[in-house]
Amino acid sequence: MLVVTDAYSNVSGIISERDIIRELVEVGDKSLRMPLSLSMKRSVITCSANSGIEYAMKLMSANKIRHLPVVDNDKLVGVISTVDVVGALLAEAEEKVAYHQMAMKNAYADISAVPGNSSSGPIDC
Repeated sequence: MLVVTDAYSNVSGIISERDIIRELVEVGDKSLRMPLSLSMKRSVITCSANSGIEYAMKLMSANKIRHLPVVDNDKLVGVISTVDVVGALLAEAEEKVAYHQMAMKNAYADISAVPGNSSSGPIDC
């Protein structure tokens, strides 16, 4: 995937591997000598640098795209991929699990510290 920008980093279009293959099938190898502007998609779906990861994931899913250009003040600042999204969501989930494990450990320690509580294990209900 290639994001096409102008001299000022404004996004002008996008072209994917699939677009190139389609052009090769339809036009043949002369498509390799054609200007990129004839093959690229001019309507580019983007997110801002301030967008949350869940927003980016929903945008990518809804539009069935694997790469999402990231812009700040209409300037290209990066590209996020489905691998990036999955990695970020996994890291977030791992943080939540660690937080809840620590909270449970602290809650059990508080119960064990209650005077008169001789329980050495979890409480049976």
